[in-house]
This record gives sequence, structure tokens and C-alpha cells, in this order.
Amino acid sequence: MTQAPTLADKINAAIDSGHMIQITTYLRQTRVTAKTRESWRKAGFEFFKANPDGQSLMIEGQSKGKPRYVLISGAKIQAFK
Repeated sequence: MTQAPTLADKINAAIDSGHMIQITTYLRQTRVTAKTRESWRKAGFEFFKANPDGQSLMIEGQSKGKPRYVLISGAKIQAFK
């Protein structure tokens, strides 16, 4: 059985197609490009991912050398070329 793509999968696909992603919450606006995502991948971490419940997460920063993930399911997400 094939799983439906998660929001994180759709965001990664948009970045793969050359889009810049902007995520807006009540407190912060974050822009993510392919360069940003690749720098985290080189460090061994996925910038966007889904937790076991299927909710989408993104890296907000780091603590003690490890990424700190935040939930983005309720955020406004836009893709720009």
C-alpha cells in the first residue's frame, strides 16, 4: 500500500523544482532555499520531515550540535520561483 505524500514531501519537491519556500508563523517568517536544505543534509539532518503521527516539522535552530525541530502544520507555507 502506498502512503500519501506528507506536507514535508511536498515542500521538498517544491525545493527540488527550484522554488524558495517561505514559512510564516505568528512570531517568525523563515525562507528556505535549496542551499539551506543542502547544508543541513551535509550535516546528516533532513530540514523538513514528518513525525510518526504524520505532522510536518522543520529545523528552527540547533541546541548542543543537534537540530531543534518545530511543528509547521498550522503555519502559512508559500513557494516562490
